[in-house]
Amino acid sequence: MKENFQKLYQKLCTPITFAEIQDINAALKKIGDFSPDLLSAMQEQLFQRHWGCLCKLIWAIPDPTPPLFGPILCDLLDNHREIEIMEAVADAMFSLRDERAVPSLVGALDHYLVGDADYHFNRKLLYALANINNGEAVAGLTLALESPEELIRRTARKELERITKH
Repeated sequence: MKENFQKLYQKLCTPITFAEIQDINAALKKIGDFSPDLLSAMQEQLFQRHWGCLCKLIWAIPDPTPPLFGPILCDLLDNHREIEIMEAVADAMFSLRDERAVPSLVGALDHYLVGDADYHFNRKLLYALANINNGEAVAGLTLALESPEELIRRTARKELERITKH
């Protein structure tokens, strides 16, 4: 791991304020391509089940999300839905635009995050599917039209309308 990334990584994994997290993320953008180091750090924190640090690392993923982060984000969606960082995962998935993520996105559509009365998590997954916009993603959006939740159905309908207009 590059030394300049290592220092910022260590700082991220300590109790810090949101403003400090933003400062670290700004500093990360100045060190060049840190994606391989970030992925390694995320894998380490996933293995150790340090969810708080992993969440802060997810927030550090460059935008748009590089494809190399797809497998770990999909693993989190597929196997760790009980943890409290799923909305951060959904945020990162939004700009991933990787067709390989579609099964994980569709598989998580019916997952309810406790306290998410407006279904932000589920709606972000729908936006991610619409951004991918291939046959399998459209099928996932179409499936969401059958959700028992009106907000999910409405979002799926809007996204399907939006992508079919282009």
